[in-house]
Amino acid sequence: MLVALAALVSGIGIFALASSRQREVFSDMLVENRRMNEDLAELLAHAEFLAAHDPLTGLFNRRALFDDDLTAMAGNSQMHMLLIDLDHFKSLNDSYGHEIGDRALLLTSNSIRDALRGHGDGSHFAVRLGGEEFAVFLDDPDEERVALFAEDLCQAIAALHDPLELPRATSASIGLTQHQKGASLDQTMRRADEAMYRAKAGGRNRVRRTDRVDR
Repeated sequence: MLVALAALVSGIGIFALASSRQREVFSDMLVENRRMNEDLAELLAHAEFLAAHDPLTGLFNRRALFDDDLTAMAGNSQMHMLLIDLDHFKSLNDSYGHEIGDRALLLTSNSIRDALRGHGDGSHFAVRLGGEEFAVFLDDPDEERVALFAEDLCQAIAALHDPLELPRATSASIGLTQHQKGASLDQTMRRADEAMYRAKAGGRNRVRRTDRVDR
């Protein structure tokens, strides 16, 4: 009986040890699966962010502007669009390298964000269209307020040579036009593009509006 009892106790101990190890393995598997699910969710969120945002500046990209119709979020029926093109950007890259060029793009995007934060309520947003070209949409029907915003932003970009430690000023040519909610983005961008090229033809580092005579 003593032998049988000892065998029973030993068997119970072995079973308990095996069950404990199984629980540990199962617990480790749960932790690992949870970690994998969290990593997968983070990767999916990052992929979703990159699908709608420019990877360098973090601003919305062209695809988001046209495919997601970002202007539909506007609270006003009339908005304004600024088309911003950095002046002599190719020369900047050629003279100082692409690292300085990327820093100029980042600083420009930061200046745009700061300006948007200071413009008050509304579904304002900015887009990097590609290269050195940006678009800003202001959910604001007040043309004079928007024109002041554009002039201030133009001056802020012109001052970026200081943090870039460049011997000459950076600058941007800005075209400003109205955009009616639900209207064709292509037509709005075409008008803004025409105004922007008028700014370049007028000497760069300035704002030009559609429907206004240059002074």
